[in-house]
Amino acid sequence: MDSAEELYAIIQAAPIGMIVFDENEKVLFSNSYAEELFENETVEVKGMRCGDFIRCEYRYLNRKGCGASERCPECALDQAIKAVLSEKSDETYVEGEARVVTDISSQSEYYSFKVNSLHIRSRKCVILSLYNITVQKQAESTLKVASEEKTRLMIEMNHRIKNNLSLVSSLIALKQEEVGSNVDLSDIRNQVRTIMLIHEKLYHTTELQSIHLVSYIEGLLEDIFSFYQDTNVKMETSVEDISLPTKAVVSVALILNELATNAIKHAFPGESDPRFSVALYRTGDQNEIIIKISNNGKKIPDGIDFTTAHSLGLRLIFSLVRQLDGTLYVEREPHTKVTIHLPLKPS
Repeated sequence: MDSAEELYAIIQAAPIGMIVFDENEKVLFSNSYAEELFENETVEVKGMRCGDFIRCEYRYLNRKGCGASERCPECALDQAIKAVLSEKSDETYVEGEARVVTDISSQSEYYSFKVNSLHIRSRKCVILSLYNITVQKQAESTLKVASEEKTRLMIEMNHRIKNNLSLVSSLIALKQEEVGSNVDLSDIRNQVRTIMLIHEKLYHTTELQSIHLVSYIEGLLEDIFSFYQDTNVKMETSVEDISLPTKAVVSVALILNELATNAIKHAFPGESDPRFSVALYRTGDQNEIIIKISNNGKKIPDGIDFTTAHSLGLRLIFSLVRQLDGTLYVEREPHTKVTIHLPLKPS
């Protein structure tokens, strides 16, 4: 630009703070908006350095003033101006955010800034544009604190739920001892333990809205099979790294618990090499999750229908699949295989 007067007229009309610096990082002129921001309306600003103009309190740390103190390398404004003015740099434009500590404010101020190179009568200069974003930053900080507090409370809640469910499981175990073998309460105890494991996992993660199945299913099955100490079941799992909402994971976990427990009680007795397999993956179009659960034990009798079975566990499986808007298929030959199709809803 050939005319400094023309540039001065342009920046005076700008609705943000604008300051022009010469090749020596000294102020040539500024607009009234910038002068009001830093209370320089009655002060001669020409020749000031950036820190003097914005009244940075760190300029007192060195007698040479702005650009010389040990805090200056941390100043985004100073570094941006230097980068654009440097003959060794190809930078012609730098933008960012800066935290500014001044003599005129009791707290830090935050500015979004842009530094552009320009030439005035063949002199390389820069123009610094500033916009105060302190209010936005304070709002972001408040939201961050609130989010962190919410996360802390959710983690604590999951910890308490896990402990309460552990107590329920222990009470069921005590009741089992009281009633003896006349009533089998192991199913309900396993259901409680299954939900307890989910809250245990949520307690140790910051992802409170969803769970990665790949890190959960194998641990769940190990816990289920370890409950039946006289059964040495070989697990075969192939689980894709899929994250599901916690509510859906609870349903999937209860389904696995029922099928694994059913296999131990009815399919594996008499088997020398019992195997329980789970495969979970997305379909190619990413619209569904397929879960295949099978075992190599005795098949489910032909007369048993999941929708009308006397077994509460089998009816629970059908009900859970329906709650997830899924479909269930049962193959009985040569061994039992249950295939579940679940729609993969967008998160």
